[in-house]
Amino acid sequence: RPMKMDDPICENEILDTLHNIASKNKIWRSYIGMGYYNCSVPPAIMRNLLENAGWVTQYTPYQPEVSQGRLESLLNYQTMVCDITGMDVANASLLDEGTAAAEAMQLCHSYTGVIIELKLPHEMDFHGKDVSGVLFQYPDTEGKIEDFTELVERAHQSGTLVCCATDLLALCILRPPGEFGVDVALGSSQRFGVPLCYGGPHAAFFSVKENLVRMMPGRMVGVTRDANGKEVYRLALQTREQHIRRDKATSNICTAQALLANMAAMFGVYHGSNGLKHLARRVHNATLILAEGLKRAGHKLHHELFFDTLKITCGCAVKEVLDKAAQRQINLRIYGDGTLGVSLDETVTEKDLDDLLWIFGCESSAELVAEGMGEETRGIMGTAFKRTSKFLMHQVFNSYHSETNIVRYMKRLENKDISLVHSMIPLPITWKEFANIHPFVPLDQAQGYQKLFRELERDLCEITGYDKISFQPNSGAQGEYTGLAAIKAYLSAKGERHRSVCLIPKSAHGTNPASAQMAGMKIQPVEVDKNGSIDIAHLKAMVDKHKENLAAIMITYPSTNGVFEEAISDVCDLIHKHGGQVYLDGANMNAQMMGGKGLKHASEIAILNANYMAKRLEKHYKVLFRGARAHEFILDTRPFKKTANIEAVDVAKRLQDYGTLMIEPTESEDKAELDRFCDAMISIRQEIAEIEEGRMDSRINPLKMSPHTLTCIVSSSWDRPYSREVAAFPLPFVKPDSKFWPTIARIDDIYGDQHLVCTCPPMEVYESPFSEQKRASS
Repeated sequence: RPMKMDDPICENEILDTLHNIASKNKIWRSYIGMGYYNCSVPPAIMRNLLENAGWVTQYTPYQPEVSQGRLESLLNYQTMVCDITGMDVANASLLDEGTAAAEAMQLCHSYTGVIIELKLPHEMDFHGKDVSGVLFQYPDTEGKIEDFTELVERAHQSGTLVCCATDLLALCILRPPGEFGVDVALGSSQRFGVPLCYGGPHAAFFSVKENLVRMMPGRMVGVTRDANGKEVYRLALQTREQHIRRDKATSNICTAQALLANMAAMFGVYHGSNGLKHLARRVHNATLILAEGLKRAGHKLHHELFFDTLKITCGCAVKEVLDKAAQRQINLRIYGDGTLGVSLDETVTEKDLDDLLWIFGCESSAELVAEGMGEETRGIMGTAFKRTSKFLMHQVFNSYHSETNIVRYMKRLENKDISLVHSMIPLPITWKEFANIHPFVPLDQAQGYQKLFRELERDLCEITGYDKISFQPNSGAQGEYTGLAAIKAYLSAKGERHRSVCLIPKSAHGTNPASAQMAGMKIQPVEVDKNGSIDIAHLKAMVDKHKENLAAIMITYPSTNGVFEEAISDVCDLIHKHGGQVYLDGANMNAQMMGGKGLKHASEIAILNANYMAKRLEKHYKVLFRGARAHEFILDTRPFKKTANIEAVDVAKRLQDYGTLMIEPTESEDKAELDRFCDAMISIRQEIAEIEEGRMDSRINPLKMSPHTLTCIVSSSWDRPYSREVAAFPLPFVKPDSKFWPTIARIDDIYGDQHLVCTCPPMEVYESPFSEQKRASS
């Protein structure tokens, strides 16, 4: 049936529409806190990273030879997090702070079904030795700074791991959790130069002690060497990947907030240690001035020691304060017990402090309050909580503190990466009406966002045929977990908590088994047939075997084999008949506000593109699975291992010499780009044939030696049994003036896993040849 959606509109019209929607949002000054803060995004980073297609289009850097720029930036992020938190190892970010906290507790306990208890620190009892993990906030949501040293010691004596949710800016002047024995430190890196955007998502940071590194969830950038012995970057510990380890994966999270982590990393690079300490002291000093003014005006503060947040019992009517706040268009945090909260950030000016003091009935200005404050009001800086350890001492954090230098550094990294600007989107998120809205403002201040949500919900319900949409999950993997949690809650409500078996076809996304394992389900794999579809006979056998305890089936549609399950209706009927629920993984909705006809056309083109390419390549490669072809397809390279000593990785590396990398054609590329990719694959097949027929050495050939860097091609010596032209310009469309050159030779994954380094190595490795001594020091 035709979809009931608005007609498609052109780019100019959509921008006008978005401006109209944005104008419905009201930008008040928000001092609500709760993990979300205004920040000053350096314009150079805004323009050259967040709004730059060379940075925003990349996904996971699986091919490090053409991803060295963002890998270096993510390594900077990891180093920054390790330094500031005082921990040993960090990952390249997680989806958001909430899921990072859940991941921390999951790390503490290897299976779900954990009993969660909320207790004050002094009430926590570890004597039973049955507590897997403890999580506390430092500073906490009310602003309080507390000494958790004794709690950490008590927990460790009972074999309990300790997790600390914390604030990177606070830790620039506050003793870091790594210095009082914490096992896991986590939080949001939003206030490091990432706009509020009504709650994000924002990149979460996650760091652990050295002994937990192989249990840490998410992506991690590590240091290894390439074929020339050069120190290079890559994604480390790839064996933790969900599609390899399936239900034994460390976590179901298969991606990172890479763009936003890079934003935060560049914020740290731009400001450096001294700049960040200056920002932290500025925020803290402003809070001390506000606290002093509030006390003079007769209000009571709940906590003596704080960083940027105050909880206040008013000495006058709360309504009077809130009315005055509304007059100045200011949002405060309103607690349910009649108290108020104020959280300051780096954007706060002297005038902002004057307005806040006026709201609370203080007759003095911020300047007068500050003049009357003595040495005893030094806050954190006058206590044992003051940070004394150094951080961000690496040269990268001490070299780019001017706009000119940071722009050149970002461009240098961008130029190392293949992206949409080279081969096969600026977004309105930087408009102030979208960027500067705190997620907990009153709804009447966010009517533009509400309109967007209503329209998106309507369209997604229309496309999927469902009744309601949850916007909470920030990734497909998180959506999987949410879906399974909903199924478990439904079964529990029906009195069928015993149902715990989850059927997962082998054609499902690799995150599915990991999600089911995290949700506490028992996983039963289901085979696929020769066409790549679910093996119905095996499915029926598994349903019959587990019918009493069947909870769900997880189906990827179209599947990772690139086909539609033609028996999808029968599968759903079978599962429902035996009391189970169906989770559908629909990861390929490439909608851009295109209207009903436009969406259908985009899907048709994506499927047509995949079928066209499969048809062109089937004379040269075996195309796996002949089911109803969807938006992608799989070429079988396994026979080449026997015939020519060539593996899939060799083909992937050789494609870099052709300047192309494509997995799914999607609807975005034109026929010329599809043909270039097919031509490259056909040319590579001919190179494999030369090895098979003995005309090329099976060890030294263009595939095994790929990718070929510019340094390699222009070197004075060339002793390979093929020409430089074959190496660098294998087809006419690969031209010298437009070729994207890989910046490093092929990396050594095995060496990297054996010598795991996930913070910036000492600078001397960049200044002298690679040596055993340097490796040991890093």
